[in-house]
Amino acid sequence: MRDRLVIPILLPVLTVGAILLTIFSFGYVLLQLREEGREAWPVAIVVAAAIPLIAAFVESQRAVRGLPLYVLTALPASVILALGLFYLIRPSAETGAEGGAAAAIAAPGPLIEVATDNKFSATSFTIVANQQYTTNFQNNGTALHNWHVQNVKDTAGNDIKTDLLPGGQSATLNFTIAQSGDYTFICDVHPVEMKGTLTVAAEGAQTAAAGGGGGAGGGQAGPGTIVQIASDNKFALTALNATANQQTSLTLRNTGQALHNVQVQGVQDTAGKPVQTDLLPAGQSATIQFTIAQAGTYNFICSVHPTEMKGTLTVK
Repeated sequence: MRDRLVIPILLPVLTVGAILLTIFSFGYVLLQLREEGREAWPVAIVVAAAIPLIAAFVESQRAVRGLPLYVLTALPASVILALGLFYLIRPSAETGAEGGAAAAIAAPGPLIEVATDNKFSATSFTIVANQQYTTNFQNNGTALHNWHVQNVKDTAGNDIKTDLLPGGQSATLNFTIAQSGDYTFICDVHPVEMKGTLTVAAEGAQTAAAGGGGGAGGGQAGPGTIVQIASDNKFALTALNATANQQTSLTLRNTGQALHNVQVQGVQDTAGKPVQTDLLPAGQSATIQFTIAQAGTYNFICSVHPTEMKGTLTVK
C-alpha cells in the first residue's frame, strides 16, 4: 500500500526536480561562457531548437524505449549537469593555488580591477600607507558594478569608491590611505558575491619588484608604469599616458580566450624598435620597457582585433 502511494508521488517530484536542476545548470553554463567572452547565444538557440525536435520524435516513435530513449533524453541532460558542475567547482583563473589573488605590495602604479557578473578579477591588493594609488576600474559585465573600500576614508576625507558603472564603462579613482590595516572592498550592488581585502602596509614596506604582471596591484616599482588588461575583444584602458624621454613599463594581461597584444602605431622607441608586446595566449602576461623621445598622441591597437581594440597613448 505504501509503495503504491510513494512511487506515484515520488517519481513526479524527482522528475520535476531533475528538470529544474538541468535548467539551472544550463543557465549557469551560459553565464560562464559569457563571462569568458564567448558567444552563448548559439548554444542557447541549438538547445532550444533540439528540445521540441526530440520531444516530437519520441512522441511519433512510440516504440523508442530503453537505451535509445535514454540517449535522446537523459544523456543530454547529464552532459548539461556535468558542465554546470565543472564550471561551479573549477578554480577561478584569476586566483592562485590557494584560492586567493597574489598579495604582493604594489608600487604606486595602478591597481587594476575588472568586474564581471558577479565577480571581481582581483580579490586582494596590498599597498603602502601615505602613498597615492590609482584604481582603474572596468565593468565588463551587464549589471551595474562599482568598487568601494569600506570603513576608511582617504586623506582628503573622501569615500574611496567609484560611481556605479553600467556595462562597458570604466572609471579611475585616486586615493591615499593614512591608516595601515586590512579593509574590505565590495561592489555596493553585490556585496556578498563581490568582495575582497585591501591591505595597507605601514610606511617603509618594500614594494614589489618589477615582473610579468602577476602582482595583485598590477604595478611595478618606479614611475612610468602601465598595466593593460585585454579581454575578448576589449582593452580595459583606452587612454594611456607616458613621459617623453623617460622609460615606461607596459604590462599586458590577457584575460580573454583569443590571442591579444598591444601595438603602438606610428612611432618607435629610442632604440629603434617597435613598441609592441608579443601576441599572448589566454591567461598569459608580458612586460615591455620602452622610451619615446617625441611628445605627441599615438594610436595603439591589438594587432588581431584592430577595429574593436584600440586607444591612444599620449606622450608629454
